[in-house]
Amino acid sequence: MRNKIYRAVFLILALFILVSGISIETRAETEQSASISSNPSLIFRVGDQNYYINGEPKESHEPAFFQFDHLYISLRDVSDAIGAELTWDFNTTIMTKDNVKLVTTCFVSAILVSIDGNERIFDIDGEPSRSDDRICLPYQSVLPYFGYSCIYDANSQSIFCEETV
Repeated sequence: MRNKIYRAVFLILALFILVSGISIETRAETEQSASISSNPSLIFRVGDQNYYINGEPKESHEPAFFQFDHLYISLRDVSDAIGAELTWDFNTTIMTKDNVKLVTTCFVSAILVSIDGNERIFDIDGEPSRSDDRICLPYQSVLPYFGYSCIYDANSQSIFCEETV
């Protein structure tokens, strides 16, 4: 009898946690969606050979892709899309725009970000990925530092971004 009561309590608790998690996530997604306009300035779609700047297609150097449960985008595509300068050697990539500099290497799950000369190191979700000699990072680890707000839409497998500055 005790085991049945414990099981019932456990199942009710597990169900409550599951339902709460879903409602919290859905509310957060709705709030994020509200923060991006109906006409985002940048769109990256998983597997799409193009990305879009103000609705205009641009050929992608490396289409967005999933790896290790993270959505990755090419730093070359991002730099072209936002007008940043990109320099690289075999292991290190530096993206610079205005007063922001982002430095990453292929082997470290962190980036160095310099804003107005103040440098900080940030951990990133997932490791940098090299694909066809392109460095790719999870989108959340790049665009916010350059003044972009982005959301991911699971239905269309797209990242919608707009400049917040």
